[in-house]
Amino acid sequence: MNPDSAIAILTAMKEKIAAENKQTQMYYQLICLKAKDKAYITHTSDSSILQILKYYEQKGEKKHLPEAYYYAGRVYRDLGDAPQALDYYQKALDVSQSSKDYKLISRIYSQMGTLYLYQRVYNEALSVFKKSYNYDILSNDSIGQIYSLRDIGRTFTGYNNADSSLFYYENAYKQAREIKNKHLTTIISGELASLYTQLGMYSQAEEAIRISMQAKEKRNLASRISTIADLYFKMNNQDSAYYYYHKLLEFDNYYTKQGGYEGLSNICKQNHLYKEALDYVDLYLAYTDSIKKQTDTETIRKMQSLYNYQLREKENQKLKDINAKQEAKVIGLIFILILSITSFLLYSQYTKRKREQKKEQQRRLQEIKERQYQKSIKFIEKNTKHIHFLETQLQVAQSEKDELKQELLEAQKELSYDAWGKLRNPATQAIYTQGSEPEFFLGRGYTGHEHLAVFDLINMNARLYDPALGRFLSPDPYIQMPDFSQNFNRYTYCLNNPLIYTDPNGEIVWFIPVIIGAIIGTYSGGVITNKGQFNPTKWDYNSGKTWGCMFAGAVIGGVSGYVGGAVAGSDIPMANTAGITASSLTNSIGTWAYTDGQTPISVSFGAFSYDFTSGAFGYLGKKGNPYLYQRP
Repeated sequence: MNPDSAIAILTAMKEKIAAENKQTQMYYQLICLKAKDKAYITHTSDSSILQILKYYEQKGEKKHLPEAYYYAGRVYRDLGDAPQALDYYQKALDVSQSSKDYKLISRIYSQMGTLYLYQRVYNEALSVFKKSYNYDILSNDSIGQIYSLRDIGRTFTGYNNADSSLFYYENAYKQAREIKNKHLTTIISGELASLYTQLGMYSQAEEAIRISMQAKEKRNLASRISTIADLYFKMNNQDSAYYYYHKLLEFDNYYTKQGGYEGLSNICKQNHLYKEALDYVDLYLAYTDSIKKQTDTETIRKMQSLYNYQLREKENQKLKDINAKQEAKVIGLIFILILSITSFLLYSQYTKRKREQKKEQQRRLQEIKERQYQKSIKFIEKNTKHIHFLETQLQVAQSEKDELKQELLEAQKELSYDAWGKLRNPATQAIYTQGSEPEFFLGRGYTGHEHLAVFDLINMNARLYDPALGRFLSPDPYIQMPDFSQNFNRYTYCLNNPLIYTDPNGEIVWFIPVIIGAIIGTYSGGVITNKGQFNPTKWDYNSGKTWGCMFAGAVIGGVSGYVGGAVAGSDIPMANTAGITASSLTNSIGTWAYTDGQTPISVSFGAFSYDFTSGAFGYLGKKGNPYLYQRP
């Protein structure tokens, strides 16, 4: 359909479209822009295309957004804002990466090349024109291929590479003839005639001019007449040249008139008509000045356009930076929230489990006490009968001089202990005094451990146990139940209740010190980064350094907690002190590393410490002890 007819039909539909939904209205406006563009009507405002872009961008419309970006580039090209036009063309390419609309992609590259060509950026122009030609081939668009070949030829003309330019122009002309497109044939032959004239190929130029003059449209008539005038002038046909140079003066275009007056002055000089030549030269210079003023105005406009574009880009970058900071802040807050919730849930589960264990232990203890109370009398009676039986058997064995059986019976009498492991008389339940105990069978007694009768101690392998005191001679390296007061006396056996409990290994859950260390490390990292500010609400969360140090502090704190817990839980001497030392040294080195040496390297031994940086010892209560961050 003819573009003018399309515009008329679209204008008649305007009132009807106003009653339609938003999607239909936006598509209608896009079609109107396309029709005006195809009718070569210069765009004078960007208000319509900006509304279209806003709608399609918000909707994420992939079908029409590439085309909307393309026509945004066309609008800003007509408005003289080349940088903005190129930006929209690039956006059109970005959203067309997965598109199969090769014709649209070819037009985008073609328009970008035209802008580069007008700016005399020939390298970029040549590159995108060749891409346009490749997409024309993919879309099997023969007309598009002809235009792309012509544009490549124009670019080589700008390079002053006449041979390459001629190659592409002749290929374009050949393809136009093959598809029998008279319109394209006349356009290409007109430009080809100008190139032939420059190369001195006058006969080819005459043939090309003859074909180009068959065109019905008048859009490029001035350039064709200028080519004819130059051709006749170079062929020394001054009458014809004079006629066509005069024809150029009829066009309302500064460049055309400038060329006409220049040609007329040259003809007059050759014919020694110097007065007329000077008059034409004056007119030529006048139009040259006008063109210069127009060019200067266009240059200023281009510079202003570039400046406005840079301002927009700067503002866009500023908004992107603000959004990035806000996103980082939100992510950080979410991380802290998740960490806090996780820690709270873990601690809640831990305390809940401990409470349940404590209740269960108390219930079992109560049951045992009740059973012991109920069975105590029966036990004593049964035990008395059993001892009487054993004594009778012993007497029989002695009479029979059965030494082996006597030893076994004596061993059975030995296996009577109080709750804390002290050997007692099985008949009277009285505790033997030291030196009066019977000899042990195989040297083993209470809980199957070795009895050291000389020292009145029991060797439980890891530690020595005193049954008289009911205490070990060295402390348990573990605190199994921090919420149970009996556990803090680490010299007792089984929470001071050996009738109920056993202590197979004494280990604690490994991730508890890791979580505690991570939380403390996160807080310490924030304080250090914010120059000793202990209030987290006053920290600079817009700074990436704050988040980095908080994360590094969490990692170092977690590792330190794990190292300290592992060392404290080992069987080495002074395990708890060694755990404090290992944990403090690990944390100090890690903090020194992620703060770039802002904090000193030190090690703590509990009540005192040593600073490797200053070489000074510290201790609890020492005057001048520094805070976490020493303020300047």
